[in-house]
Amino acid sequence: MKFLYAIVLLFPVVTGAEDFLEVEIGNTTPNHFLPEDHPQDRYDERISDHLFITSGNIARYVQRPSFGPEYSLAIQSNKSDGGSTVYSMTASFASESLWYSMKERNDRKEEKEVAVTRSDRTISRDLAISIQRVWAFALLETRYPEKVFPMLDGTSHHFSTFVRGLGMIHGRTRSPLEGTPKKLISIAEELTNFTTDSSIAEAEILEKLRAFESELAKA
Repeated sequence: MKFLYAIVLLFPVVTGAEDFLEVEIGNTTPNHFLPEDHPQDRYDERISDHLFITSGNIARYVQRPSFGPEYSLAIQSNKSDGGSTVYSMTASFASESLWYSMKERNDRKEEKEVAVTRSDRTISRDLAISIQRVWAFALLETRYPEKVFPMLDGTSHHFSTFVRGLGMIHGRTRSPLEGTPKKLISIAEELTNFTTDSSIAEAEILEKLRAFESELAKA
């Protein structure tokens, strides 16, 4: 009986329940990416159906403004007819908002056709690797926030990249005010301009990516 009594003392009875855990309201956006919402909704499907016109098997960036047209930047590798690996970037732009093209989101209550334009550019293996590494370093810090920052409008930004051993990893942010997400968005927008403007030198973009990677690695 003494032995049984000792066991009971090791497991005290909880007489009252704790309150449900809540996250406080913050005054700024988090300095990291947030997990993507799942499962995907119809808007996500509309984005992928219209803008994911290449594999993006290395990395991808999607910009979703509250009121304007969306676009995607994809980085991929493909085998040429000769068997060598070719690295490229594809920027695809919706001609108008895909959000408001859905019948449940516009006054006409009709599904609207949306045209998409694209721009492609062949890149070096070094640039492809640098993009993947910067995306990966940033996205590996993806987590839920300790405080939430309510925001009704703004632009949401979605990043993904393939990391061997993990598969495709994802992260999102919405109109960040500072920190890693804001810096990565700036680079993604520069890469989009690079894709559409052949006069921009690759070396300039590569230098910025490597500097940012060094910064992320030290964090």
